[in-house]
Amino acid sequence: MRSSPVVIGFSGHRNLDHHELVGTRIEQLLCELRDCASCAEHSVVVLTGVAEGADMLCVEAAMTLSIPTRVLLPLPEEQFSQDFSSPDLWNRAQLLIAKAQSQSIANPVCLIEGPPVRPHCYARLADNMVESARILIAVWNGEPASGPGGTAEVVELARKRLLPLVLINPVDCTISFEGDVKLALQSKLQC
Repeated sequence: MRSSPVVIGFSGHRNLDHHELVGTRIEQLLCELRDCASCAEHSVVVLTGVAEGADMLCVEAAMTLSIPTRVLLPLPEEQFSQDFSSPDLWNRAQLLIAKAQSQSIANPVCLIEGPPVRPHCYARLADNMVESARILIAVWNGEPASGPGGTAEVVELARKRLLPLVLINPVDCTISFEGDVKLALQSKLQC
């Protein structure tokens, strides 16, 4: 009998120079993490936002791999749509949200509680994700935070919580690790 799924949190930058390569790296990592967890009779679930850029790539990769995905929304959809740089990207996000809602998992799409005020709603999303995750994957350039709720703040929160990290550098697509990712996947502790 499988225990509770291992929750893999995900955060990443909106603006990426190498979309295809970053997407490939995300898919490779999710596949490896899923397979590693499976060896220990665990399943995985991905927990992420659906902002343009890396978040959307993560949702697409997880769905390609048939990994259950919970999408966190920082704002009601009408307001969230204003945070996209083009109508095409918002349409793509809406399709991913609809696909997430069609999954047979509990709470596949969750609106983060609290006032819908930017950037604080993104900071609450970051808190929620890091608090729920056992591992964090981040597409992060290593730069300090430029505001609340961004990828750098998510990484900082994960480090404070001693969460194992898998970091993808969006410039050269190299991967680095912090903490014992394999142990977190194979741990018998409940999520």
